[in-house]
Amino acid sequence: MIFSGIDILFRLFAAHILSDFVFQPNSWVSDRKENKAKSKYLYMHVAVTGLLAYMFMGHYTHIWVPLIISGMHLLVDIIKAYIKNDNLWLFILDQIIHLLVIILCWLGFTEQFGTIFSLINDFSGNSVLWIIILGYILMTIPLSVLITKITQKWSAELNDDTEQSLEDAGKWIGILERILIFTFIIIGQFEIIGFLLAAKSVFRFGDLKDKQDRKRTEYILIGTLLSFSAAIFIGMFVKMMIEG
Repeated sequence: MIFSGIDILFRLFAAHILSDFVFQPNSWVSDRKENKAKSKYLYMHVAVTGLLAYMFMGHYTHIWVPLIISGMHLLVDIIKAYIKNDNLWLFILDQIIHLLVIILCWLGFTEQFGTIFSLINDFSGNSVLWIIILGYILMTIPLSVLITKITQKWSAELNDDTEQSLEDAGKWIGILERILIFTFIIIGQFEIIGFLLAAKSVFRFGDLKDKQDRKRTEYILIGTLLSFSAAIFIGMFVKMMIEG
């Protein structure tokens, strides 16, 4: 199913990226956080957002599209300015809302709401897609919890005075490596998995050379092998299911 006017959508995306990341100085962001809705730079940023959307869209008689995009951008940024906990998840949510507004405006402009609903319906009934989605879900928190439970008894044996790593770093490293392995298996690039394992061995085990680090080395090795094994077995199972 092919959408018409897809170039317009990409142009609007480009305008958003430029306005939000290139033409918005850090001083504007700081002023917005401090002065909230009273910040003059907030409105300057929204004006740039609307202007770039209007210019990049290239259909100058349909001014309602950049007006809606800039108006919703203003609303979202004002709400964000009053939220004290400005973290990664808020940033991601902020960007998702901006992009969804752009997509909805594009669908309205190209009159393709019916097409997107049909596409969603096709995806919802696609068993292969749901098998792959389930596989990716398993690669994240569920396997992290399982591996943590399995290695818990060895974790308790590590000395409390050992140097602490970044908070949750191990969990996110594991999630990312499983997602990569699962993806490589699905697309049939098995040789890259060996490279990934070798690269992790260099970074994770290179500084564990002393005798007193033996327990930590064994603990990391067990966790790594469990993580890789789970990702490989699930990836192979999913690949077998989708290939019939």
